[in-house]
Amino acid sequence: MKGILNLSGAHALPLIRQAEAAECGLAALAMVAGYHGYDVDLATLRRRFALSLKGMTLRTMMNAAGTIGLSGRPIRCEPDEIIDLRLPAILHWGTNHFVVVQSATRRKVTIHDPAHGRMTLPLAAVSAQFTGVALELTPNTSFQRQRERNPLRLGTLLSFSGGVSRALIQTAILSLIVEGALLVGPFYLQFVIDETIVKNDRDLLQILAIAFAFLLSFRIAALVMRGLTIQFVSNVVSYDMKGRIFNHLVRLPLDWFQKRNVGDIQSRFWAVKSIQVFVAQGVLTGVLDGVLGSLVLVMMFLYSPSLLAIVAGSIICYVFIRIATFKITKRFAADVIVTDAREQTRFLETLRAAQTIKAAGSENVREIQYRNAAAASINAQIRSGNINIGFIAAEQGLNGVTDILVIYLGAVAVIDGNLTIGMLTAFLAYKAQFVARFLSLIEQCFAWWLLDLQLERLADVVLTPKEARIDFGGYEGPVSGEIECRNLAFRYAYGEPLVFAGLSFRIEPGECVAIVGASGSGKSTLAKLLTGLYRPTGGEALIDGRPLEHWSNRSLRSQISYVSQDDQLLAGSIAENIAFFDERIDMTRVHECARLACINDEIAAMPMGYESLVGDMGSSLSGGQKQRVLIARALYRRPRILVLDEATAHLDTANERAIAQAMAVLDITRVVIAHRPETIAAADRVISLDPQVRAPSRTPLWQRQPAE
Repeated sequence: MKGILNLSGAHALPLIRQAEAAECGLAALAMVAGYHGYDVDLATLRRRFALSLKGMTLRTMMNAAGTIGLSGRPIRCEPDEIIDLRLPAILHWGTNHFVVVQSATRRKVTIHDPAHGRMTLPLAAVSAQFTGVALELTPNTSFQRQRERNPLRLGTLLSFSGGVSRALIQTAILSLIVEGALLVGPFYLQFVIDETIVKNDRDLLQILAIAFAFLLSFRIAALVMRGLTIQFVSNVVSYDMKGRIFNHLVRLPLDWFQKRNVGDIQSRFWAVKSIQVFVAQGVLTGVLDGVLGSLVLVMMFLYSPSLLAIVAGSIICYVFIRIATFKITKRFAADVIVTDAREQTRFLETLRAAQTIKAAGSENVREIQYRNAAAASINAQIRSGNINIGFIAAEQGLNGVTDILVIYLGAVAVIDGNLTIGMLTAFLAYKAQFVARFLSLIEQCFAWWLLDLQLERLADVVLTPKEARIDFGGYEGPVSGEIECRNLAFRYAYGEPLVFAGLSFRIEPGECVAIVGASGSGKSTLAKLLTGLYRPTGGEALIDGRPLEHWSNRSLRSQISYVSQDDQLLAGSIAENIAFFDERIDMTRVHECARLACINDEIAAMPMGYESLVGDMGSSLSGGQKQRVLIARALYRRPRILVLDEATAHLDTANERAIAQAMAVLDITRVVIAHRPETIAAADRVISLDPQVRAPSRTPLWQRQPAE
């Protein structure tokens, strides 16, 4: 190994987990930047360096590092030479991954893996994964120590109505009644022992029993009312929070979904459950435990300050134990969340690809993959469970020692005449309440701190900006059907080559144009650009002479229908899918669109006709039937522009020709992406995205400039 600097640092290396499937390089860069003093979150770096599913190359990472003031130095080294790197350093790991080295010795290496968390590995395990390429990053003169992150705050998720606010106040009052009644309980013990048993007063005993029985019934009634109120608050908070987060989720840009695993998205969304429980119960519980625990503390002080000091000392010791182990507790809790999401992803992918798995005879392979994911999840739960068992043992041990000391010293105080037996009994009862209160308060405090894990995951959903003009803003007028591209250029991610550049053409209203080109030339990408699903890197796309950025997305998409070969049907009937679950389905229009799509007769021949269920993602229909239902769905919206991206690839020539003839009489602009000569020949014009491929000579040909 040549030219390695042997220097050391003394900062803390943060652990940043990737949210997207291929952003390990970005997460590694964020970790090293954080170590040197630039505290930045992944969302900020994503906005600056948008990545595709291809991820980052070493060169792209060095370029990105340079823009934030870090100079990169790539080095080739052996695993036993990692110790000589200037740490933290980034390692190329397993051919398609990046990790960050936190520390290294001659026998083991500790890494921060954006996908799997913090791990300490023996050198042999490192040798099996490390490709021999490392990257040192050091601050240069343009580097600035700063904080650039936008964490999700709990208050951002909460939006209480007046009813919920009143319910919370009611819950607090009822809780004070319920918990306040418990404070009187020890007095009952003291009076019974000191005033009735010692003095043999049966009349007083009956009065005390009746009085405390009445207090008990009052407490139970308040307890029931509090339970019902908490249930109401919990359900309202859950409904409101889930609804608003789902509203935001479905309005995120398309590429956000394409870069994430479905199981991970589901896990992030359901993080709302932990937040809901904490808001509806944890906050109120913590406040009440703090208030009532303080009152109990005063009562204990009035009985015996010395005995109180022993109890308080044990609580303080437990707090120190929890604080000392908080980092590892948080890391284990994060491992549980991430591994559980990975297991869910494996499970959901298997369900979605059941046909593919069976056709390939790969059930055993998939089972092994799922078992590995499940084992990782269970191991994470075991590690987290072990530390919780340790907390229980520490709590019980401290509590047991405290009981022994308090009872011993309390008995001495009774013998010396400083306490009565009733007073000691009452003190022990208060001691039990005090310990329970403050242990609960401690748990709620740590639950609050651990809630950051769920908020961080949910932040990837909530803090990602919605699509521009998705709900309001922009021009909302009618579309005539004119399409124009001016020097249009597009690349998927920072540092990647352009898919196409300098693309210019014009499509007149009512015209049918075929887009042709070799695979990978950008045909489907162009379709998504024309429908506003992607944003161009350069140039502009215009509808009716107005740039797409000036249109309301909601208005524009209501007048443009887009059908791709990857589109899916949703669970429901054929009629519901054609009408896209319109609240008031126009069956006349459904039948008309089905006839135009040449699927009406086949639907009518089904036992339940248009009420036939399509199954999961259209599984009950053939590929050709599914495509025709999708075309009918597109036509149901009465679009002014229809974009078909290989939308008839599963159809026979006769059906494809019949659909083309049926749509030819419609006064709409059609953009057809296809490979079949018959489909291309039916177009009025052809636009080629491949300068080397000629289109049919009878049609005018527009070509793009080659991408640079």
